[in-house]
Amino acid sequence: MQSPLSVLIVPTVGHGAERRRARYQLKKKMTKPTSVLIIHESDADAEAITRELTASGMKVTRRPAANPEELIAALDETNPDVVIGDHHPEKFSACAIMDVLRHEHPETPLIVVSETVTGLAAVSCLRAGTEDIVLRKNVKRLPEAITRAREKRAGLTKLTG
Repeated sequence: MQSPLSVLIVPTVGHGAERRRARYQLKKKMTKPTSVLIIHESDADAEAITRELTASGMKVTRRPAANPEELIAALDETNPDVVIGDHHPEKFSACAIMDVLRHEHPETPLIVVSETVTGLAAVSCLRAGTEDIVLRKNVKRLPEAITRAREKRAGLTKLTG
């Protein structure tokens, strides 16, 4: 007769406590108001986003940027925690914004807010490094997406820094 298989599970000492401590430190670090730079073309869209974010306690700066130079100037002036941009392939696209961020402010995440984004455009934006894509009709999800992007970037900075 074969004996039953015995399995011994040994928990990693401190693993859960260390993770909780790190998450607490991250949340403590993120208690300052989040600074958000909105790169916009439409004042109505930017206003709707601004209302949603300020209601969540975030500090919002809006700037039009039609080219990389204007974006770099806005980034240097405001030093935001997060950048919100729209996807306009025929104009200054989200991928172009991400390219500027990657070179000029690599620690700053980009979240795309758009009316519609095709599957191919979404994949293209995400591959370029965009943290999230939020449709305008779901703009209430934006504060959560921003918090998640900041947590992710803070965790990456902690791991690499």
